[in-house]
Amino acid sequence: MYKTNLDFSDRRNLMSRLTSSLLLTAGSIILSLIIELVSEKKIHLIHLVNSLFMVSLALLLIGLTLFVIRGGLFDLFSRTLKKVMKSFSKSAEYASSHETESNFYLSERVSGEFVFPLLSSGLFLFVVSSLVAILS
Repeated sequence: MYKTNLDFSDRRNLMSRLTSSLLLTAGSIILSLIIELVSEKKIHLIHLVNSLFMVSLALLLIGLTLFVIRGGLFDLFSRTLKKVMKSFSKSAEYASSHETESNFYLSERVSGEFVFPLLSSGLFLFVVSSLVAILS
């Protein structure tokens, strides 16, 4: 049987993510306004849209990077690189005897709670700034 209602922890997690997304979006708009005021001393729509677009691209880039890292792509790369370096090392036996096996996985070190707010806020601001630029 399928679960139709969200339990309390799921709702709380969803509200936390949405709140983080809204705060990040509002902070990005305020940052764009500050950039516009500092650089131009007046607010022009096209300059505001340009700075908002750049901030949204930065959010998307950071969010996508964290998404790829969280997915485990670099874990595979680091394990493969360790094997290759170990096979080409002249003193592989010495290195393996004195080195403990490292279970360092980058995907486990990156928190997944920031990925959704960064991606959703960046995508929303990207779409809004693109639409405003097209319509103005």
